[in-house]
Amino acid sequence: MHAQSVNFPVANLNNVRYASAFPGATAGVKIANCIADLPASGGVCDARGLEGAQTIAADPFAGMALPAAPTLGSTAGGSLPQTQYFVEITYVGGPKGETGPSIETVETVPANQLLTVSCPNAPAASGATGCNVYAASVWGSESKQNASTVALSGTWTEPASGLVSGAARPTGKQGTLRLGAGQYNTSATINPPSGWNIECVYGGKAFGIPVDPEAGTTLFWTGAGNLPVIKIFNAHHVSIRGCTIDGNLTAGSTGILMDSTNAPPGHNIVIQDFNLYRLAVGVQVGTASLPDSAGYEVDKWQLFNGSIDSNMAGSEGIVINGANKAQDSKIQAVTLADVDTDIDLTGGGSYLDIEDCSFGSPVSSGHTDAINTIGAVT
Repeated sequence: MHAQSVNFPVANLNNVRYASAFPGATAGVKIANCIADLPASGGVCDARGLEGAQTIAADPFAGMALPAAPTLGSTAGGSLPQTQYFVEITYVGGPKGETGPSIETVETVPANQLLTVSCPNAPAASGATGCNVYAASVWGSESKQNASTVALSGTWTEPASGLVSGAARPTGKQGTLRLGAGQYNTSATINPPSGWNIECVYGGKAFGIPVDPEAGTTLFWTGAGNLPVIKIFNAHHVSIRGCTIDGNLTAGSTGILMDSTNAPPGHNIVIQDFNLYRLAVGVQVGTASLPDSAGYEVDKWQLFNGSIDSNMAGSEGIVINGANKAQDSKIQAVTLADVDTDIDLTGGGSYLDIEDCSFGSPVSSGHTDAINTIGAVT
């Protein structure tokens, strides 16, 4: 099955870009170039015009992840009074422009000392070359402080005269990626950042109307085991709509993974009209390697109108791993079939609403848990 063929005459129109008009031997490269060309204010990357079998071998959102929180300190100098500073940083120099800001950090600097801000190193895949520093003495009003880019692992020092009034901090490029109908052979995890929507062509039942599954968008996993196909990490206001994910019976595969540290917490995530096939885990929220505490939560998410059909021994449909990973969240109208444990709440998901779900037979004998709720408050 090939990706949908739609021809567009121009590469861009206002804040819309068409991936078919950008260079690249694969869909993933074309999409990455399409996203990179969007204005700083964001827009739409329309990838429906791609012809033939498609491949996504690298994350098209690489370079857009938010920076880690900077390390703050002080050094002797100046004659300023004791001051409390609020600081955020962004990465710059990557192929997709300046990122959104890091989580806000706070430092109280004693009198006769100057604020210092260290730029954390960036993952090589980001392409970032340095940081911009945004600071203020009033919460939420940070402005740009550095005249030139602060090198990775370098340090910016406040002028002796104090902070300057610079440009307001950016929100980061936000927008929508539209994928056409067809199979996208995917071997790299896709990491949508905050403020992004991935819109696929839905191959399933929308409001009870049958749709040919072959007409939908399928992310067909061809990568290594023990990896998610889509990972929503330290991101908020993200939606995934209409997508089919085929895990190709890969050991340890996960369709969609959601988690966060406190940079920032994850919230307001919608996964709707989805089909998840042949995966070890359909959807997982929270991982054992990260703290389960305030600030690390993934809250206010919704799974709506989907199906999870694994056909793998030991498989789990939906896994909640942490008491802070499901508050004010909902699973609604999801059908789970050929899954050994349909919904696993033993990790402690709290205040989660489950409605109108259907449960089929397990793959392996001896598995009888539709909803395993030990330790959970639902």
